[in-house]
Amino acid sequence: MYSIEEIASALKGKKKIFIFTHNNPDPDAIAAAWAVQYLLKESLKIKSKIVYDGFIGRAENKAMVKLLKIKLFHLSNIKFSNKSGFILVDTQPGFGNNSLPSQIIPSLVIDHHPLKKQQKSVLIDVRKDVGSTASILTEYLVTNNLEIPKNLATALFYGIESETQGLSIETDNLDRQYYKLLFPKISQFLLGKIQYPRLEKEFFLNLRKALNNVYFYKNVMIVNVGRVDNPDLVSEFCTFFLLYEKASWALSVGGVGNRLFFSIRTQNRRANAGRIARKISGMKGSGGGHETSAGGWIDISPQDKLETITQDFIKKFLIQLGYKEDVFLTPFISTE
Repeated sequence: MYSIEEIASALKGKKKIFIFTHNNPDPDAIAAAWAVQYLLKESLKIKSKIVYDGFIGRAENKAMVKLLKIKLFHLSNIKFSNKSGFILVDTQPGFGNNSLPSQIIPSLVIDHHPLKKQQKSVLIDVRKDVGSTASILTEYLVTNNLEIPKNLATALFYGIESETQGLSIETDNLDRQYYKLLFPKISQFLLGKIQYPRLEKEFFLNLRKALNNVYFYKNVMIVNVGRVDNPDLVSEFCTFFLLYEKASWALSVGGVGNRLFFSIRTQNRRANAGRIARKISGMKGSGGGHETSAGGWIDISPQDKLETITQDFIKKFLIQLGYKEDVFLTPFISTE
């Protein structure tokens, strides 16, 4: 962990500070970015903006931003200068899941994903054994003797809770320590509203489409959601269908714009879903993650048919699991 003096030195001379999350930010990324913003303001009197690209589409994530009053700026509305300073949270330079221009070297990177080789940043705090970036940022706040406001505590707690599934997967002592420390500080009322948000009709229409295109092969749930408006649905349905009692793996795929997004989940803690995601995304896209949770995307050219690309991608995934024979997928839910 870096001292506040080291962070101040890394940002020296910067006129505007932008805190980047990964694209389509999840609760862990949002909470961590908000904590960095609070740390800079309270300890260094530095103002900053939280920037994201893509979508905030999942109902829980929308509720989190709205109810906790978190101010985020979409990248399309931001202008940079040569005096701007950049911080990355829950992602790293060179990852395909953020929109930081490749020529920019950030002043600070804080993340809990495996460290990318040949990393470029002034300061790099990457801890792959920690379950959430929110835990790392809570440590920064506590170490610097900052009182954590109720809404920020709620955001950080939910970031840890959602990223580690209530401390049930991929946790570290840091996660457990700050999960317990934050709980008395949170708004339980707002947390409940975030965890169980009201859902728009569009969600149920997409759920029906997913139910009509879900398959079970061996021990794998495969969900083809087709065209959707935002990639959050792809990861949401992946998590949902892994709940099937006989499934130990789930793959969800869906087209958004000119990309095929995918999510991988597994019950096998010794598996390496992140490695599989990197392999199957190949040169056409980007993938990564942890042992039990991963995701990414591949580009779709104008002449490609989404269904053909999807079927080839599913086959590539099953090969990584060791199923090399020809696969014939039958619907999980019969319409007869």
